[in-house]
Amino acid sequence: MLQVQQSRIADPRSYSAAANDPLVALAESSLAGAGKQPLAVDALIERYRAALSARDDATIQASWRAATSPAVYRCLWESLNRALEPRAGEAADVCTQLFAIPLLVVSGGVAQVTAVPAVLPDIARVRSALERGGALGQARNFALGNALVAPQALETLLPSRIYALARKMTGGLLDLPPAAIEVATPEEQVHLRFILGAAITAASAPSFLETGSAIGSWGMAVTRELADQLGVAGLSILPIPRPPTTLLRALEAGRRAREELAFQAFVSRVLRRFRAEVGEPDVTVAAIASGAIGVRFVSPFAANRAEVHEWALDPLDDLWDVESAILGLLRECRIERVEVLGGVVDARAFGVDPAAPGAP
Repeated sequence: MLQVQQSRIADPRSYSAAANDPLVALAESSLAGAGKQPLAVDALIERYRAALSARDDATIQASWRAATSPAVYRCLWESLNRALEPRAGEAADVCTQLFAIPLLVVSGGVAQVTAVPAVLPDIARVRSALERGGALGQARNFALGNALVAPQALETLLPSRIYALARKMTGGLLDLPPAAIEVATPEEQVHLRFILGAAITAASAPSFLETGSAIGSWGMAVTRELADQLGVAGLSILPIPRPPTTLLRALEAGRRAREELAFQAFVSRVLRRFRAEVGEPDVTVAAIASGAIGVRFVSPFAANRAEVHEWALDPLDDLWDVESAILGLLRECRIERVEVLGGVVDARAFGVDPAAPGAP
C-alpha cells in the first residue's frame, strides 16, 4: 500500500509579489468575490479585445508576467482565450478556425544521435485519414501544414497576430519553421510537436474542433500514417496525436500530455529495472527550485543506485492535479515506500544534473 508521509507538494513556481498591473488587479478583484471563482472575467475580456485590436501585445504579455498566483494567471489566460474568439455577429455565414494538433512523438532504440525529419512528405494522406475518420465534418475548406512545429516556435505567434489571422486570414500562419527531433539516447523519450492548420465551416455547423474532438475515430489511422512518413531505420517512432484545439490552448494541452506520458515512461522503465535487479525502490517526491516536481527512485540495498525524473511545471498547471497524477501512478504501480518532502529543495541536492539534456 502507498504510504505518503506528507500530503502536499510545495509549489516551486514564482509569481509577482504585488498586483501592480491593472489587468492583474481586475483578475484579483474578481477572484476575491464570494462563490465559485470565475475562469474568465468579462471586464478582462473587453480589455484584452481592445489590446488585440490595437496590436498592443506588450500590455497582454506584461499582465502575464505580473500575475500574482496560479489562479490569477489562469484567469488572465482564460480571459485572453475568450477575447480571441469571434464575437456574435463578427462572422456572417462562415467561420474560420485556426487550430493546432498536438503530437507526442515517442522515440527510442538507437544509441547515437538520430534526427527524425520534421517535414511530412505527403500531408494529403494525413488529411485523408482525418476525413475518413469523420473529423472534417462540414468543413468547406481545410488546410494542414506539413511542418512539425516545436512549442518554442508556436510561442512566437503574438496574440494580436492570431486575432487578425482568424478574422482576415492574412497569409503566414503555416510558415512556422519545422523542428527536427533529435534522438540522443536509446531510452524512450517523449517529444512535443504541433501540426498547424485552418478550417472554414458554415457558422451554423460544428467547427473542426468539435468534429475532430472524437479522436477515437481517427487517431489510430493518423498514428499509422505519421509513423510511416516519419520512420527512420533502426529507430522506434510512435506518433500520438491529441485532439485539435486553438493555438494557445494547444500549447497547454500538449505540454501537459508530454509531461504525463514522459513520467509514465520513466516509471515503467525504472521500476522494471529496479525490481529485476535490486528489488523495491524507495521513492521521494519533492518540489524542485528549478520550477519542477522531482521524483527520485533509490535502492536501499545498492549504493549510488538512483534515478531522477523532473515533471516541468507550466504556469497554467493545477498543482493538485499534477500531484494526483504523480502519486496516483505510483499507487497503481504498487510502490510501497513513497515520501513527499515539504518545501522546495535544491536541484543538485535532490540529484538533478542541471547539465543533463532534457527531452525537447
